Amino acid sequence: MFVCKDFPWQLYVGKDYSVNNSLRAELDSSLNKQLDFIRIPLVHPRYSQHHNVKRIQPMTRSDSCLSSQQWNNCIQGKCTSEIDPDHANPEIRAKWENVMMNEIRWGTHLGVNAIILTCPKGQNDNFARILNQYLEKGFYYQKILIQVSNASWEDWNSLRLKCGPSTALGVSLVIDSSLSPWEMQRWFGEPIHTIYLPRGVFINNKDGYPILPKDLQVFVQSLFKLKSNVVIGPCRDPEQIRGYVCYLFKNQPPLSQLQNFSFEFWDVSQIPLQPLMHNLESATYEIFEKDPVKYNLYEEAIYLALKDNPQFSIIMVVGAGRGPIVKAALRASKRASRKTLVYALDKNPNAIVTLYNLLSKKYIGTEWIHENVKVIESDMRYWNPEEKADIIVSELLGSFGDNELEPECLECAKRLLKDTGISIPSKSINYIAPLSTQKNWTNAVTNHNSADTPYVCMPANAFIPVKSVKCFEFEYPSTNTNYNRFYKHSFSIEKPFTVHGFVGYFESILYGNVIMSIKPETHSEDMQSWFPMYFPIKQPIYCYGGNVDIAVWRCSSSEKVWYEWEVVFVKEGQMRANSGIHNTNGKSYWIGKT
Repeated sequence: MFVCKDFPWQLYVGKDYSVNNSLRAELDSSLNKQLDFIRIPLVHPRYSQHHNVKRIQPMTRSDSCLSSQQWNNCIQGKCTSEIDPDHANPEIRAKWENVMMNEIRWGTHLGVNAIILTCPKGQNDNFARILNQYLEKGFYYQKILIQVSNASWEDWNSLRLKCGPSTALGVSLVIDSSLSPWEMQRWFGEPIHTIYLPRGVFINNKDGYPILPKDLQVFVQSLFKLKSNVVIGPCRDPEQIRGYVCYLFKNQPPLSQLQNFSFEFWDVSQIPLQPLMHNLESATYEIFEKDPVKYNLYEEAIYLALKDNPQFSIIMVVGAGRGPIVKAALRASKRASRKTLVYALDKNPNAIVTLYNLLSKKYIGTEWIHENVKVIESDMRYWNPEEKADIIVSELLGSFGDNELEPECLECAKRLLKDTGISIPSKSINYIAPLSTQKNWTNAVTNHNSADTPYVCMPANAFIPVKSVKCFEFEYPSTNTNYNRFYKHSFSIEKPFTVHGFVGYFESILYGNVIMSIKPETHSEDMQSWFPMYFPIKQPIYCYGGNVDIAVWRCSSSEKVWYEWEVVFVKEGQMRANSGIHNTNGKSYWIGKT
């Protein structure tokens, strides 16, 4: 195991053996060379299984030659690479079926860390059927890895589309070809468990040491962020290769502050919060308050609004929580040399306790006392103050912008605003883009058992082939009281990829040119309060050059708001695949108004 303090995960490096005379000796030798595991044939090559010969000797070594812990931690088992259960000859096909089933069964019996199957080329229906039988049984810790060249994405894609969702299914990606940027990036959406480096892909540098060509160096370093292991192909110099691989790992591009913060949440699907229906807990407030970027942006927006409007003196923070935006308003008032009255309004009685406790405390030279701040325990939709606000400040944004009912809440709150008053934020826009992410799709339809629910997710193991486009837009205060929406966009994507749904972002204009955003192109630097939102579809759609049409509806009733969505693949003007409309009537996901 190689550890680098700059990255919060470890690198495991193993070696592939085409044959081995003494398994225990090979394992001990590899571990002494600082390798973490070895990959071996599950069946000894001398016992060729595909010949119709009555076996009088065991097909392979005994399971007792290693301990269960060694099998599990240190061994990956390769199935016979020639397996062809889709052979045109029925007798040969039947023999290969038995070989495939016997070898997978033996690998599961041993408890090896991973079972390796070579990806078939061309016909693969029977191969996929047998594979599905084992995946359906469930693998709790083992992986079944499909070994495939990085130039053969189409072969993997064809097989994957015939398999059901399984967290056990992954890829052992053979790095053996230089590819176009698109072809390389497309792999980032696949569940790559292992990077396989054959000896032949290396070239010698001027000092005679093995290195990868520059484009493959960059590719492998990008794959490290999928937390992939590395397997070195059969060679005589595994220590040199391992040293070089560790060098690449250590010298990969550094993580951003956001990546470091979000690491433990990479590709973890979470149900969105319902702050109107549920009061947030102290730990949730604490996490939000650890993001200084957001509150600095709010402070700047309030400061500029005060500077531009000398008559403004009353600020209402609606949804004040434990007070971070109230503090930002006080800082802004001090910077603007303006005496203001700040109302801190929240419906959560537990947050109100914290706000009252702050009343007697000093804050950066500004007295937080009744003269400056008034704490109000009420729902903004029903509160009737004695005076109106010059500025209403809110932080009601969700990952998709409006998914925490910012439009509905601020519609009710605009009666608190003077005719000359303003809202911070003044506008919120959400964005969408098609997404390829086998891992997050599998998590959605297996762990949560619903493709009709959007999830908050930091999609690291994902490929987004095009830039996002504007979807819904809301202005505050609004003159339009209807917040139902429909938007459809046709994304032109001429190169093949598989879509697993789409990703949603938001961009919020607080005031003037102060923008708070999680859209990749305009992401507020180091801001970490929101992850994107992932909208899955029930079945992946293979898009082989054409248009991906995404339709999104924002629907509502007197009690709730929900989204419905659809993804369609269109080629040459004809619909070739359709996801169907998801979450009809908010059957799986909705945001309650009370």
